[in-house]
Amino acid sequence: MDISAVEKFLNEFLEGGPHFLVEASVQKGDHLEVYIDSYESFSHADCIMVTRALQDKFGPELDAFYITVSSAGLDRPFRSIRQYHKNLGRPVKIITCDGKAYTGLLESLTPEGVRLEVQDFNVQKKKPPKTEPQILFIPFSEIKQTTRLILFKKEK
Repeated sequence: MDISAVEKFLNEFLEGGPHFLVEASVQKGDHLEVYIDSYESFSHADCIMVTRALQDKFGPELDAFYITVSSAGLDRPFRSIRQYHKNLGRPVKIITCDGKAYTGLLESLTPEGVRLEVQDFNVQKKKPPKTEPQILFIPFSEIKQTTRLILFKKEK
């Protein structure tokens, strides 16, 4: 299975819509895994649509494969620059190549990296600090992994 052909097809198939390819790979020799993200929702019906499009395009070439099409999921690390765009203004955790971890709001991005408004989401404070927020620029070349943080409000 030529995974680059699958990626090319899916990028073209999804172009212009709210969904985009995050990752496609072959695992254990016969398992084609496809992860899609979306600026909107990505439903079970969308998974079926992508699976059928793959089967229509590649036909018998896919007969030997078990195909999984899934949402990229909130717990999976970012694999696409579009995931950074989608999550602007949202809380993320970034682990750098030297092992440091930063949490904060994804403030902006450039072609070279991201700007993160550093926040410790585990600390409950009565009053917000009166200092200016710390903004870090982290080059993409120094990012090992970025994931979206899901925060839950504690009930009083």
